[in-house]
Amino acid sequence: MQHLSALPGRASSWRPDIDGLRAVAVMSVIAFHAFPAFLPGGFVGVDVFFVISGFLITGILLKEHATGTFSVIRFYERRVRRLFPALSVVLVATVLAAFAFGYPSAVASTAKHGAAGAFSVTNVVLWREGGYFDTGSHLKPLLHLWSLGVEEQFYLVWPLLLAAVVRVRRMLLVTVAGLCVASLVMAESMNVMHRGAAFFLPFSRVWELGTGAALAILVQDGWSSSRVVSARIAELLGVVGVVAIIASALCLDSMHPFPGIRAVPPVAGAALVIWAGSGKGQSGYFIQWSLASTPAVYIGAISYSLYLWHWPLLSLPAAADVELNLWTKAGLVGVAFVCAALTLRWIETPARRSIAPRRAALVSCLALFGASILCAAVYANTRWTDHTERAQLEQALDWPAPDAGQATCPDEIRRVDPPLDYCRVSGAPPATAVVWGDSHADHLFLGVSRQDDHRSWMLLGNASCPPTVGIDVFADYPYCRERAEEALRWLEHQDLIKTVVLGFFGHYLDDVDVAYMHRNSAVGPSKIWIDGTFDRYRKARAFAHGLANSVERLVAVGKRVVLVIDVPELPFEPKHCFVRPRIPLAEQHCRVSASDVAFRQSAIRAIIANIAAMHPTTVAVADPTAVLCDLDFCGAGTAVAPTYRDSHHLSVHGSVIAAQVILQAESRLLP
Repeated sequence: MQHLSALPGRASSWRPDIDGLRAVAVMSVIAFHAFPAFLPGGFVGVDVFFVISGFLITGILLKEHATGTFSVIRFYERRVRRLFPALSVVLVATVLAAFAFGYPSAVASTAKHGAAGAFSVTNVVLWREGGYFDTGSHLKPLLHLWSLGVEEQFYLVWPLLLAAVVRVRRMLLVTVAGLCVASLVMAESMNVMHRGAAFFLPFSRVWELGTGAALAILVQDGWSSSRVVSARIAELLGVVGVVAIIASALCLDSMHPFPGIRAVPPVAGAALVIWAGSGKGQSGYFIQWSLASTPAVYIGAISYSLYLWHWPLLSLPAAADVELNLWTKAGLVGVAFVCAALTLRWIETPARRSIAPRRAALVSCLALFGASILCAAVYANTRWTDHTERAQLEQALDWPAPDAGQATCPDEIRRVDPPLDYCRVSGAPPATAVVWGDSHADHLFLGVSRQDDHRSWMLLGNASCPPTVGIDVFADYPYCRERAEEALRWLEHQDLIKTVVLGFFGHYLDDVDVAYMHRNSAVGPSKIWIDGTFDRYRKARAFAHGLANSVERLVAVGKRVVLVIDVPELPFEPKHCFVRPRIPLAEQHCRVSASDVAFRQSAIRAIIANIAAMHPTTVAVADPTAVLCDLDFCGAGTAVAPTYRDSHHLSVHGSVIAAQVILQAESRLLP
């Protein structure tokens, strides 16, 4: 995050309202991370930061070009002194804390992200891993460094591009406008099928930084607010801008594809606030009372360090399996403020105000390089020591990537638009049996294809999309209805396929999150809507209708159908049951009551039983719960043979066990 100090000695062009806007941005992000239920769209604060950064950096560069003092080396020297010292301290503190208190998998992840953060590529690493809102995001204490990666990648190119076209101001503004439009279009189009790339990669964020840059060009060309509108209108525009940011933070959530069109209100709001205060005497009562107030300006002054500190403090306890309540989170936010204030005073300011700037830049680079070496050492220690039990566990938890084996998928399926996430064949084509569904079909397919290798099995489906037709389901991916219809239409025309196993997450219709990964992320049953509702009773009716539709259409074309009752959810992280931190901070409870599981599954069991009763000779029910649980409890298996790879997906061993039940159920159907 671009940060210009609001302390004595600042430049005469310093604007307190921009520091206040920084405060709005950073507090939005903190509120989203600490209290997501209260501010579900607080992540838009990062977009506000991007606009501020584009405006300030471009303004500085334009002034230097105008006075003939621009130097690429001096530009990057300033960036180094401004960003590296605080980042180095946070990286070292976070990685050492994770090493001491975190589970090995979280330690390795943190160290890897730390090394990536030191080289400004955290966003690329996170894109390859999943997403900002994915189920393991709460276990990534350096997740927030993705935004620094986006900025630094942008600023590797922007000063050089600006220098190339700065002398032709019309060309400069047209260039920036063209980049912004292209980037926004790209962001919106990528949201359809590549949400992770749209969120993390710089191409879809250029328009946000570019909006700030375009604003700086306009202001320096004389189009400040005082030239265009009255002070009263400027004040009103500033208010509108703040309202747009706050409304976005309140109305958006992680279920909405982002960025893209939905990012326009917070970006435009930030631009309005900045432009409204760009003219002399344009900071009216509202701006002076709120954004330019002393508390807001101070929070803006520490915003960079505050941003760096807050998420590790909130995330590290989760990496150590310590659950936080609201009061504990509030206390940790307070600790983040203290750390930020101390970092600004003793780390940031001395580096930025050094009387020997090049020496300070060199020391800053060495500090960050040292932090990256520490990250690499911790990663190596965690990944390549203690080979025995940990290596066995990692091997037992290994799972093929969703797109593994897609080359074996029939051409007509690979051409489906939107494409299916899961499509692979276990043996020589053509397939004669299919597992269709969501990621829970994926975790059944491996076991079924291994247990029944005399047939060629096919996996078909999409993550977070159940095998239901005629209903709209939105969990984490768009176009579930269209994808399910395409899959079913294809199945209806495959005469060689005689058996279809329907595997799916069993709690789409619920409104309470139970699985550990759902309680600690932005996805889960409570965030799923079906046919436009979150109400569990209406969701249940709709889901039953959609599942019955699929079964009836399959039976109508002569298929045998096996409905699989979903595996129990675990309210704990199963791999934490087998490998402990160096310094444990919490006691792990590694089992769940079988009676609680039965109560949780009662609704979906009733739906499945009713559908099976309507087709007694062609539809069977498989219940893996009996082999995954004993009479009293359900657990996670053993370190050598874990049955789960996370809190609601089976491991390879668990999949093989469940497959035996599925094949036995199929054998009871008429040939």
